[in-house]
Amino acid sequence: MTGDLLHLIRDAEKKAENIINEATLEAQKIIDKARSEAKEILKQAGTTKSDVETDQLKKIHENYQAKIKELEAQTKNRKKELEEQASKNKEKAIDIVIRAILEE
Repeated sequence: MTGDLLHLIRDAEKKAENIINEATLEAQKIIDKARSEAKEILKQAGTTKSDVETDQLKKIHENYQAKIKELEAQTKNRKKELEEQASKNKEKAIDIVIRAILEE
């Protein structure tokens, strides 16, 4: 029984690690796309001479920068949440194993 519980702990840890990795990759893809779009907008800004258009592009760039920072913060928060959940799951599993051992 103890071996089964240890196996469950390892599975839970592995699943938590996979979830964290997937969330990190997905967030990085979103950040990369936003950066790419911002770069494209900046390229377009170089071809325009209108002050109004330049101001609009600067605002769009600032908005993208804000979105990138927000996504990075969300990614960090989500990763932290997942790590905390994994830790709680690990603690629960360890508690179950200890109880099982003490009951034997």
